[in-house]
Order: sequence, then C-alpha cells, then structure tokens
Amino acid sequence: MLREYYKFLGNRLIDWSQTITIQAGDRYVLNFENDDQVRQFMSVLSEFNDIHNFQLMDEQSGPNALAFDIDTDSHMQLVVVSTVEVTPDYLVNLRNRIGQQQGVWENTALLFVSNKVLDSINSGAKDIGRQGGPFNTGALKRNVQATVDKSEKLSKDDKDVLKFMVKTIYDGEQELTLMEFC
Repeated sequence: MLREYYKFLGNRLIDWSQTITIQAGDRYVLNFENDDQVRQFMSVLSEFNDIHNFQLMDEQSGPNALAFDIDTDSHMQLVVVSTVEVTPDYLVNLRNRIGQQQGVWENTALLFVSNKVLDSINSGAKDIGRQGGPFNTGALKRNVQATVDKSEKLSKDDKDVLKFMVKTIYDGEQELTLMEFC
C-alpha cells in the first residue's frame, strides 16, 4: 500500500508543479516523519517517466538528485533533493547555489524532501505541506473525497460509506500528518 501512496504523492507533486508559477531560484520543502519515508518517496519518484537524474555538484561523485521539467518553453526544472545522509552544510551550499542560478542551476527551483527541521533550509523555503500546498492535509482530504465522488466502480452506498469514513477520520481536532492518509 505504501508504494501506491508514494506514487499518488509523486503524481500530486508533478500536477502541482504544472499548475502554479514556479520561478527560478524558488525553494520548497516537503517534510516526512523519518529517513525511510524520504528514501521510499525518492525511490518511487525516480521511477516516473518524466523524472531524470540531476548531478548536483560539479564533481562526478557525491549525492545526486532527481529533476523534472516544469515549463518546457523556458526549460525550467524542479530539482528534488533528499536530505538523508547529507550534512546541513551541504544543504546550505545547495540553497546558495540555487540562488545564484549559474551553471547547472540556471532555470531551476529546488525541493528539499526532508524529515529534519533545519532552520537554515526551512526558513527560506515554502513548505508545500502547509495551506495552499499540494500536500496540505486539508487538500489531501478534499482530493480523497473528490476521487470517491468521481469513481465509477463504486456504488452509491459504497461512496456514502467511504465519504462518512473520510469525514469521521479526518474531521477531528487533531493535526494530521502526511503519512496518516496512507
């Protein structure tokens, strides 16, 4: 089930990137709860047809990232970087390079996929799990409800039961995490 959920999240990321205006140098962050979730999301994302490897630094060794085209007219790319097994200094270096927009970083925006709260990264990045982002839990709930409504495979009774379950589970006072939708 997790694999399908990560595919769902990957599709939401790509769809979102095509519906908003992302500028060169923009920085975003997507937070998961642990390293394993970050690794699994990046692994599933790497299997998408439109995703390709992106060499982060000038040298040929070191961590790579994933990237995909946002706007084919301007050759704009969103570079997706995992924060697992890299140092905060390395991430700050990436943050600085995206701001300079030189070399491989020209016409790029950056998404940090993380399970860490790093002030030096998060302070200047837009959290796409917050209000207005594609991974906001309210938006995910609405997406689940819309998917149930649009389903042609479910009977009216099945749809009513699922909508009731979604309402019951996700309308509480507690703050939900991204992985509680899995």
